Amino acid sequence: MTKKRRISSLDQDSTTIIHLPKDILFDIFLRLPVKSIITLSAACKLFSTLTSDPAFVDSHGRRATPLLLFQAIPRNPKYITSNASCQLISFVDGIRVERRASICTPDLFNIVLCCDSLLCFREVFSKTYHVYNALSREVIWSSTHYFGDLRGFYFHPIAREYRLLWATGEGEELFGFHILSLRSNTWRRIANSAYRPPSGSCHLSLHGRLHWLDSSYDRVVVFDIKSENFSAVPLPFPSSSSLDGGELLVKTKEGCVGVCRIDEVGMQMESWVLQDEEVWVRKYRISLTSNIPGIPKPKVTEKLKPLCGHGDGELILGVCDANEWAYSALILSNVELDSFRTIEMDQDSPLKRRNVITFMPFVESLDSCMSFKKNVNRCSSFCFS
Repeated sequence: MTKKRRISSLDQDSTTIIHLPKDILFDIFLRLPVKSIITLSAACKLFSTLTSDPAFVDSHGRRATPLLLFQAIPRNPKYITSNASCQLISFVDGIRVERRASICTPDLFNIVLCCDSLLCFREVFSKTYHVYNALSREVIWSSTHYFGDLRGFYFHPIAREYRLLWATGEGEELFGFHILSLRSNTWRRIANSAYRPPSGSCHLSLHGRLHWLDSSYDRVVVFDIKSENFSAVPLPFPSSSSLDGGELLVKTKEGCVGVCRIDEVGMQMESWVLQDEEVWVRKYRISLTSNIPGIPKPKVTEKLKPLCGHGDGELILGVCDANEWAYSALILSNVELDSFRTIEMDQDSPLKRRNVITFMPFVESLDSCMSFKKNVNRCSSFCFS
């Protein structure tokens, strides 16, 4: 009886949070981290309905703080792929590294792709893949496939599910592709294409399309998520095959596809923007021969390399050795604001002590937790701390 009276008095109290207008609740919940929202969604039906609304999920994802994911391995020439670990780091005030979490992977596991909070690992000496949810600390899918190579990992905005894109065969003129739905664990074949994304290359997901930088053919390969068709856009400059710095696809401040190019031979860094998915426009060109505040001058045995995008219009650069293994400095750059800031790293940072093999952007996403509520396999081989 006492419990019923307590609930009745709570419902009549107009000062509780559940009586706030939905637009105010919407704005409050947008400012909460993912784990807090997951907890709130189990509190009552109102919160569950609000936090599972696709409009709220998408808005929360756009406000998420971008993190940097990297995988490092020990400097041991005999066991170069053993004891690999992944770390998530954020940048405090844009100048200091703060470790957010570590993911200790089993031996001989390398990360190949990342989508939101989901990481896809592959066993080095086999074609066994594992998709790991870094937020819920669960392996949501594992399988061995010998008939193709993984090329894409994306979230379908209409079906509200995560999918893997596989290149499954080669022909004289056309290539075969399959798509795997992680929610239903079902495969289906899509139309062949004359364009094939390069292997071992991360893609940029933007405006319902996946973009790969294909330096072998001086082009950007594009996959439309909705129509499931491939196309290609020629690059406005020769590929990096003759350069040491390389290129990187990034998201610009205007929300367009951009490419950053560092020419170590000519000591220049330039940025191009793809407008209307057709025309390239050069935004800037910077000479690296002069001293630029915020960019430490590389040693003779070092070079400057673009690593990955960080938010809208920002780019992370790295000063690495000739083998591109260890990094002596990270630089957070925003050329449009004429901002270059060297990020402080501890002396015992894995970026300095180990061979870094992968850099990827990482975003904590509600979709990553809400898309897999059943059929989840817990795996003790992964440790998240």
